[in-house]
Amino acid sequence: MYSDTQALTLRTHSRPAVRTAMGEVAIIVGFMSYYVPADYAVPSFVRIAWQACAILTSIFGGIMLLASKRINRRSASILAYYFYWYIALRLVGGNYSMMKCMGHFAFDAGFFAFLEYLLQTRDTKTVMKYFLIAGVAITTIHFATFLMHMGTGMLEDTPIYRGGKFVGFITYEWYFLKHDNGSIYYLIPIIVLLFYYSVYYSAEAFVYFTAYSAFVLFMFYYNMSATAIVASTYLVGILVYLLFVRRNSKNIPRLLYSCKFSVAAGIIADITPLMIVGSSAVKSIVAMFGKSVTFSGRDRVWARSALHFLRSPIYGLGIEDDITTTVKIGINHCHNLVLENLYRGGIIALILFLFMLKMYFPPKPNKYKCAIFCAGIVSYFITAAFDWYYYYPLPLSMFVFNYYVNKEDNISR
Repeated sequence: MYSDTQALTLRTHSRPAVRTAMGEVAIIVGFMSYYVPADYAVPSFVRIAWQACAILTSIFGGIMLLASKRINRRSASILAYYFYWYIALRLVGGNYSMMKCMGHFAFDAGFFAFLEYLLQTRDTKTVMKYFLIAGVAITTIHFATFLMHMGTGMLEDTPIYRGGKFVGFITYEWYFLKHDNGSIYYLIPIIVLLFYYSVYYSAEAFVYFTAYSAFVLFMFYYNMSATAIVASTYLVGILVYLLFVRRNSKNIPRLLYSCKFSVAAGIIADITPLMIVGSSAVKSIVAMFGKSVTFSGRDRVWARSALHFLRSPIYGLGIEDDITTTVKIGINHCHNLVLENLYRGGIIALILFLFMLKMYFPPKPNKYKCAIFCAGIVSYFITAAFDWYYYYPLPLSMFVFNYYVNKEDNISR
């Protein structure tokens, strides 16, 4: 039996520990909330609650960042891009609900505010661990739905319009976090951070990196998802290479660790398909994946998107609802990062997007650390050449983590 004094002492010491544990759980749940499941994967009320949790997390991150006076040029560049994208463009054009635009703005910009606040107030290793716990937990559910529905998928019928007229439905094999070209945006940063964590913080995490990467590759190859296969194979291949050259990291080619080159190469990779689509040069390549030289009909989508962009090249057409965009270009998005920015936000949007990324280039990069994240960045752009979603902020977390791990390295030196 404890005396009254001992019991009081125990309670006094246990309270901070309880608060710390609750704070850790809240952060992990906050990160989890950004992995919003597909609308067909869960009941509508669950998805609404999930999105509400993400927006509340975003609001909390924004308030804490403002209250602690930690807004910096990087945060301002993010705010500028998403404010222009969701608010300014909606005011000058488009027909998307202003309420939904504000929700997307809070979700996207708030995610970075939440991440920035955590990285500015906690050590990078801890924040990375929380991010990984959340990401691995939710994507494991995605993997489970893949195993449960191999060969059939959680089917969704998507309406198809041609010449502005409804012509029928296409059925896709999609899972908890949607199809492979969508879910890969969640998976790329996890693979990168698992590798980084295993190299710099815990060698035991390499087991998780190996198992996780192997399963991702198996899933994409099983589904023969061409874009996801190329992007994930490139990523894992570069990371394996980096593993073998770690002791001789000074000899890593500049092309692999330069953020400028990675983004530039990514933009070129995104523009190239727009120029070669339908040519005989790509026939043999796409044939390996059972695809056509039109990149599964993307040629028409890209051509129509480009024509509409030319009508308003400076600030684009604004944020539209899915039906309006589908009537114009044949589907609800442009299937290309560069073209999507130009179509919806014009040249201004693309400049703001690239400026936002540039603000997270480390001023004094560690070659090996940057090479790890640049592998993920290039993989991100490879995927974005054929499918890109402006409302997926999670993959851009790689730029944020890359900046802070290099900043941490410079402080320690």
